[in-house]
Amino acid sequence: MTVPAPGLALIKEFEGCRLTAYPDPLSGGKPYTCGWGSTRKKDGSPFVLGEKITQDYADDLLVEECEKHFLPALKKIPHWAEMSPEQQGAILSFAYNLGAGFVGDYGNFTSINKALESKAAWKDVPAALYKYRNPGTPVEAGLARRRTAEGNAWKKGMGASPAPATTSNTTEVSKMSKVLINFFKFYDENNANHVAAVALLEAAIPEHLMEDSPWVVTYRGGNANGGKPDLHAFFEHFSERNACHVKAVGQLEEAMAKTDPECLVDDGAGGATDAAWIEKYRAKPPIPPVLAVPYFNQVDNYRDAHRTCNSSSCAMCLEFLKPGTLKGEKGDDAYVQKVFAVGDTTDHAVQTKVLASYGVKSHFSYNLGFADLDKSLAAGKPCVIGILHRGPISAPTGGHMVVVIGKKGDGYVINDPYGSCNDGYTGPVTNGKGTIYSKAMLKARWCPGGNDGWGRIFD
Repeated sequence: MTVPAPGLALIKEFEGCRLTAYPDPLSGGKPYTCGWGSTRKKDGSPFVLGEKITQDYADDLLVEECEKHFLPALKKIPHWAEMSPEQQGAILSFAYNLGAGFVGDYGNFTSINKALESKAAWKDVPAALYKYRNPGTPVEAGLARRRTAEGNAWKKGMGASPAPATTSNTTEVSKMSKVLINFFKFYDENNANHVAAVALLEAAIPEHLMEDSPWVVTYRGGNANGGKPDLHAFFEHFSERNACHVKAVGQLEEAMAKTDPECLVDDGAGGATDAAWIEKYRAKPPIPPVLAVPYFNQVDNYRDAHRTCNSSSCAMCLEFLKPGTLKGEKGDDAYVQKVFAVGDTTDHAVQTKVLASYGVKSHFSYNLGFADLDKSLAAGKPCVIGILHRGPISAPTGGHMVVVIGKKGDGYVINDPYGSCNDGYTGPVTNGKGTIYSKAMLKARWCPGGNDGWGRIFD
């Protein structure tokens, strides 16, 4: 059974690959995961913690899993055999992310199934894919990028839009844009100043924000039926490797030069002569304060002190969000007791349920990155994250939950309920209160793939 190469490319683009087996994010132990998210080797045996594989083995295992666990279900989709490799690849990537069980599930996946059931509806597939991005959650931006890439692959397979360039469009960029390209290219949705700047620009150029504006149609690959554009979304998803995007920004700039030339004033050095939105865009983003999250250690918990880091971490956040709920230095004991009354401390679903019983809404994710931490802190809320707290930074092991409460320099301020990872947990447990873990350390121990960090976000 041939696995469509465009699908493998999409999976590898958005899934992290780790060549050393690591604990399951949910259990903190088995099943151990390796490669492109596999829990079993080619012979069907489970991975052992710390077991290493080669990149070739990981790639071969990915192909084998697609052949055995995904393609049989996908082949049941009407007209599957008539799809191009790009179309099949888009759906394979979608299935790898959300499970092949979506096929025929008209309860949870109505939109995509209806779009796939007849060739006449295939034009609706990109829009249907984009619906499955968890709107309003911290993972929306990452999923939106993946759904957009899958939609572009589908359209390419239908011949509906040009293929994105495989190399940087530096020459084209320099020809087509003098100001806007760099603002689009370096936009950061988690930078409050960038968001505010785009809002200023949007207010200044309403005549260019119509669904049939030439640059909007170009940006959307010739689609003039996408509704009134949200300029924030155009900034957020811009890619200098997408020829349509590059051309569209050039068209926008040419139109603005005629109708709103003051919006393009940029002396390159910053200052009062710049357009208001440009000045705002370049201002340094505010640094959120270190949150006054109370500290509970796990070593004095009334039971299972060695494995209740998740509960003590969630208890710290609960007391911060609802002060007075948990009283005293051992206030987390009351929370731990409630957790064990429902289930086990390592079960993230149990933690979600117990927090909800206190009136605190949250969700656990396995696809977080530093941008998600920054966004949460900027909103005045801590995060609970899972780190590999044992072993050297070059080959970390273990499974441990800590609380992110702020930023300092290039590091993050942490309440670690077990002490400090910086001293290998050999010092007093209070060393874990307000300790600073460098971004480099967290990169290795929390999200080595870039957006594969697991943790709890408070809604």
